[in-house]
Amino acid sequence: LSIKESISQRNKCIIGLSGGTTPEKLYELLSSENLPWEKIIFITVDERFVPSDDPESNLKMIRKSLFAHAPIPHENIITFDTSLPIESAAHEMSRKLTSIHLDILILGVGEDGHIASLFPHTKSLDSTWLVTTSETSQPPVKNRLTFTYDALLDSDEVILLIEGDEKKKTFEKAQQGNVDFHDLPIRKIL
Repeated sequence: LSIKESISQRNKCIIGLSGGTTPEKLYELLSSENLPWEKIIFITVDERFVPSDDPESNLKMIRKSLFAHAPIPHENIITFDTSLPIESAAHEMSRKLTSIHLDILILGVGEDGHIASLFPHTKSLDSTWLVTTSETSQPPVKNRLTFTYDALLDSDEVILLIEGDEKKKTFEKAQQGNVDFHDLPIRKIL
């Protein structure tokens, strides 16, 4: 399913955007496309719990690589509100998602197999909410907000971005199927 196909079928396209460094180039390419931007809704699926103008903010990266270069209406951008306390920010995003189904989900994969901010052996992997908090020991930001598997799996199409040999090895290990998603969170998406 492409963006244009989704728009022709439903008169809109809802795209989930993950953070991190891997999807940045794709967002830059996407911003140069000639698309009916008023019919595309973008939702960030994970965020580092820092102010939105912090250099480590996923939203700041997405703004710089995509939103700043395409005429996307402000109301078509749904993001985490990191000015709220972390639990309130998770609940607020869950409230926004009650009637949203993703047409396209763009996910990077970490070397440890994490997707969005669902990290190995964390309580966020078993959350039954749509959005939850998460923690990681990986620098630079420990506290995170993330869509859960329930929200991520409610997508028509998932685009996995894998960059580098270590991430490729992790992906191949997850594909083998003899690994638990608590060890490699990417496993549950495959």
